[in-house]
Amino acid sequence: MSEFLDKTLKAHKYKKLLPYLVLAILLALSVLAWQFYENTTLEKEERRYNKYVDRVIDNITERLHQYEMILLGGARIFVASEEVTREGWQTYYQYQQVDAFSPGIQGIVFSKVVRPPELAQHIEEIRVEGFPGYKVWPAGDREVYAPVIFLEPFNEINRHALGYDGFSEPVRRAAMERAMDTDTVTITGMVTLATETDQDSQPGFLMYVPVYTKGMPLNTPEERREAINGFVLGGFFMQDLIQDIFPDPMQNISFQIFDGAEISADTLFYDSHVSPNADNTENQPLFTSQKTLDLYGHQWTLAFETTPAFEAAVDRSASRGILATGLLLSFLAFFYLKTLEATGDRAHSLAQEMTSALKESEQKYRYMTENISDVIWSVDLEGNITYMSPAIENLIGFSAEEVMAMPITDYIIQEDYDAVIAKLTEELAKPPAERDRSVIMPVRHKTKDNRLVQAEFSASWLLDEQGNLIGVQGTTRDITERLQAQSDLLQAYDATIEGWAYALDLKDEETEDHSQRVTKYTLQIARKMGIKDKELVHVKRGALLHDIGKMGIPDSILLKPGPLTDEEWKVMRKHPVYAYEMLSRIDYLRPAIDIPYCHHEKWDGSGYPRGLKGEKIPLPARIFTVVDVYDALTSDRPYRKAWSREEALEHIRKESGKHFDPEVVEVFLQEIV
Repeated sequence: MSEFLDKTLKAHKYKKLLPYLVLAILLALSVLAWQFYENTTLEKEERRYNKYVDRVIDNITERLHQYEMILLGGARIFVASEEVTREGWQTYYQYQQVDAFSPGIQGIVFSKVVRPPELAQHIEEIRVEGFPGYKVWPAGDREVYAPVIFLEPFNEINRHALGYDGFSEPVRRAAMERAMDTDTVTITGMVTLATETDQDSQPGFLMYVPVYTKGMPLNTPEERREAINGFVLGGFFMQDLIQDIFPDPMQNISFQIFDGAEISADTLFYDSHVSPNADNTENQPLFTSQKTLDLYGHQWTLAFETTPAFEAAVDRSASRGILATGLLLSFLAFFYLKTLEATGDRAHSLAQEMTSALKESEQKYRYMTENISDVIWSVDLEGNITYMSPAIENLIGFSAEEVMAMPITDYIIQEDYDAVIAKLTEELAKPPAERDRSVIMPVRHKTKDNRLVQAEFSASWLLDEQGNLIGVQGTTRDITERLQAQSDLLQAYDATIEGWAYALDLKDEETEDHSQRVTKYTLQIARKMGIKDKELVHVKRGALLHDIGKMGIPDSILLKPGPLTDEEWKVMRKHPVYAYEMLSRIDYLRPAIDIPYCHHEKWDGSGYPRGLKGEKIPLPARIFTVVDVYDALTSDRPYRKAWSREEALEHIRKESGKHFDPEVVEVFLQEIV
């Protein structure tokens, strides 16, 4: 720029234009710098806003999934038992410790489906149980009834719902019929709960899980309607539920929940009561958005907006200071040049001073743009880092200067670095119009003090003024806290799985703790045989739930004290298929399905249910088969006494190559003996 100004000064006829030219350039630079920093600030704040929105949505959906797991567990009790009593229902509720670990649900309920010819007998049976005033309400003739018969906690508020018929109310009936016809978990639209009183009036909803009569076909909606036995359900007051999910007031955003896709006063389900427009219609939120959630066959619409507290935290003083400083410098330079326009040498000197001042201003602007929490970086096509923001030091402890002088794999795990390069290379091989605009991947970083930081790598293509690719630019963000939250949720899921396994063991007192024992030995051998840690979690879940399919086997067969007949064996051999049907519908349990589905397959192909042979049987199932048979032989059963340890080991040796994988047997004997 100084060279340009120098030439201008030497051309006499252009001298009078020089102050105006400098003024225009400086004003343009000032506005551009202000716009750049203003946009950067807004982008950063929008990311902050989106984090709050995502947190609300994630917490709500994760909490509803926890309730789904609890209700599914309640439904499994009816599948696993010949008869469920009121005391058994209370025991299940207490075992789940709902009040401590899953607050927000008003109660866990079972509604029994009753046909009109059965109604009088049903009422008499409940009255005999100690409820002489029991009735099915509201009164009226209906094609089918679904009165509440079990309800926990059975307190003063909840006992009011005893006998309430959900089929009498259209919104409940629609959700129940949808659950019944599709064999899925559903929720209702906005309803008034049967426990509600005039003093405690707020909108609510219910979640339903269908329970069918065992042994009846369930292939079509008509067959499911014929087989329906009842519904396990949970009731929720929306206000109480959200306050339990978010016990501390949210200061930075407010949100409303609407029932369905329409936003209106009639569909308002919940309001956080901190809307920035509640008292001041002139105060417009900085960001607003709407999200529609598809939840269990029903929709909720969430409307979000920022609050004055959020906007108060937005620092716009720096961008305004940049603009004010730029304007001031621009006009000072203009008036200064006006006084020197007749003196070329002095103008030339001034131009040099102004160039230096511009460079200094550019450094100041650069410093301001680098004070954000995400790491900003750029890399040229040779893989050289051309820029690294100072935020890298907060992430890994090395300064930007140190990082730019280090090999990349000194602070990024080699495996993750290779994955990033492979992905970028894959995208570069595509025609420009078909490339993804950005690449987002997890990348683990090594810190200066030898810790690992989980980060999210986001890259986009860097183009020159002609649109040619000259490198890659992007950001790196610490996601450690987000991954920890996901880990906590998985631990809650695993606790539920262990509860299911414990319930299965309780069903047969002679095999109590069987699931825990076989899981321990299976993991021990799996590690020895080289199964990686990230796969072991699925092995553990599969081992704990290996007999989940037996919930579908009648107790008369499962607990029979003598040998089974051929017909009874046909029923018993269905339990791996039942396990597959139960677990394949749950996404996070699908990778654990090998053991429940295949642990009765045999090495020589004579097993069931599919007759798999040799290595076509998944390795976790081959390992578990040996452990399961050993534990079964050394445990008392209804039809025989336990074998001695030596007898069981000898049987394992004899069946190697026939029932069992010889390699697994060898490792098992080394570990156990």
